Amino acid sequence: MKIIEIDTRAVAVGDEHDHWLLLSAAPEIARHALLDAAAQDGRLAGVVLLDAQLEHAARLAALSRAHPLALYATPGVFEALTTRLAHLGDLRWHPLPVAGDVRSAEFGVEGMASLRCIAVDEERDEGEARVGDRLALIVEDRLSGQRLAFSGAATEIVP
Repeated sequence: MKIIEIDTRAVAVGDEHDHWLLLSAAPEIARHALLDAAAQDGRLAGVVLLDAQLEHAARLAALSRAHPLALYATPGVFEALTTRLAHLGDLRWHPLPVAGDVRSAEFGVEGMASLRCIAVDEERDEGEARVGDRLALIVEDRLSGQRLAFSGAATEIVP
């Protein structure tokens, strides 16, 4: 598993075939030519949105202009973004069922079979937000056994 730490709010994970998955879509990804090239030639497998921040969502239209983009998000994030923004780009929504009593969900990413992902509701004070409004993510590479734990506040890589 290849990892690009874009900043504390975004990370990209690559596989053995040079396909990439973005964890968050922070505006800073515009500075990374490798990720822009991956989006242009169809090697950007998708984006996982950890929350509904508008500045992160605004980058989705640019990333999806050459090829449709797989977007992994909870129902709450989907609702918040589609209510506030008219057009987010050419997106293929993949709902992450973290809501209500469900606090985590495992999912795979199309085109990146070696990755196993788990979306986990972030702990917060009672009443601050609904389940699924803010996620942390665990990504495991089944080939190398390497793991990445990521939230908007911290990144930890386990070899």
